Amino acid sequence: MTADPGTGPTTALADQTDDHSPDPTLDDGKQAGSSRLKTWKRRLETSEHANWVIFGASFLESTIVPIPLEAVLIPYLIARGDRIWQTCTMALLGCIAGALVGYFIGLGLMDTVGRDILSAMSWKESFESFLDKVRDDGFWPLVTVSLAPVPFQVGMLAAGAADYPLPLFLLATVLSRGIRYHGLGLLVRLAGDRAEKLWDRHANTIGIGLLVVVAGVIAWQFFG
Repeated sequence: MTADPGTGPTTALADQTDDHSPDPTLDDGKQAGSSRLKTWKRRLETSEHANWVIFGASFLESTIVPIPLEAVLIPYLIARGDRIWQTCTMALLGCIAGALVGYFIGLGLMDTVGRDILSAMSWKESFESFLDKVRDDGFWPLVTVSLAPVPFQVGMLAAGAADYPLPLFLLATVLSRGIRYHGLGLLVRLAGDRAEKLWDRHANTIGIGLLVVVAGVIAWQFFG
């Protein structure tokens, strides 16, 4: 009896290593970074402390690391569908904690620490423009900051610098980031493995759609 050459040991080995083969479109540095990120994601999926890691990552993203949390959050939500809403809530809580830090820097340390942050990140012009918006109509600019071309860090510093009421700032943060994170959870629940590609292609459209839905619900509750 002759073995099928297409199912021999060589083919099986190739199948096992396909997921870890280097991408020829990336240079060595990017391949190494991509490999480390994949390894970190796999460890996160099996970690007992994953939700606290998500909390910490969200805190850092909202304070000193202006990079999209979605790169880690969406794959984790896909892998751990049993934790979707718990994980999204931890991401929101981490963001709220970071937002409070930024708010109080803007409130009491804007002339020192705040200015240093703006200079280091080249956010001075964005800050001055957004500060005027917060002073004129603080709530909705803060709610929509996730959808505007303005870093969230600028929004929280501006809220503090404008002495915007803390309860309203927290409400705006919960709405803005709650829509973002729990919207991602809903996207993963509905789209499954396709969620990451859908988010990459239509992030702003999805975010605006969710914001419109929430605004409609709020309007119906108060004015319906």
